[in-house]
Amino acid sequence: MKLRLFVLCCFCFVSAFAQNGEDDLYLYDNFGRVSGDNIFKTDGYFNWGSSIIKEREGKYHLFYSRWKKQYGFHGWLTHSEIAHATSKSPAGPWKYKETVLRGSGQGNWDAITAHNPKIKYFEGKYYLYYIGTNMGGKDYTDGELVETAKTGYSHPNWKILRPNQRTGVAVSNSLNGPWTRMDKPLVEPSGPIGTLTVNPAIDKGKDGKYYLIIRG
Repeated sequence: MKLRLFVLCCFCFVSAFAQNGEDDLYLYDNFGRVSGDNIFKTDGYFNWGSSIIKEREGKYHLFYSRWKKQYGFHGWLTHSEIAHATSKSPAGPWKYKETVLRGSGQGNWDAITAHNPKIKYFEGKYYLYYIGTNMGGKDYTDGELVETAKTGYSHPNWKILRPNQRTGVAVSNSLNGPWTRMDKPLVEPSGPIGTLTVNPAIDKGKDGKYYLIIRG
């Protein structure tokens, strides 16, 4: 039954079609009309990979990846940052508040990009899980990263940056920061996982243990 419900939900969203202009979509079944207020856009940026949490006072906080369109869509691997937006409703409208994480600079595991966030609240603190990458000890320039983004998969650097992706976490007492990053990634490749460890999903089980699911 749960699987059927999931498939049905996916089908309903896929069945959406544009109506009355690009900012108005009509979703079939029971979703009703989605207006421009429900669509979060940022001029000049691609927005991607959102994670939402509700504050005790009732405000909703959206953490998401974004990167400038000038780098092309492949810029997610080279120029992504994690931004923070807020709303009074989980359906929006959302207002950009700040950028909270970027690549931390050469020499670090997350030197290049902060991407695919997952925001969680555990035991009085907020945990912002994310992925980053590095050039494997190789020096690089900003221009080289731009070239990599615009070339995409065929650029030699892609074969370095992609496998070096790891999952890490930043911690804060407040959704408004400041955020303290961990010096090392949470998990390295091992066993059947030979390269990247990305796209975290985490929760606390009834047994009191924390369970982290990643892609590898």
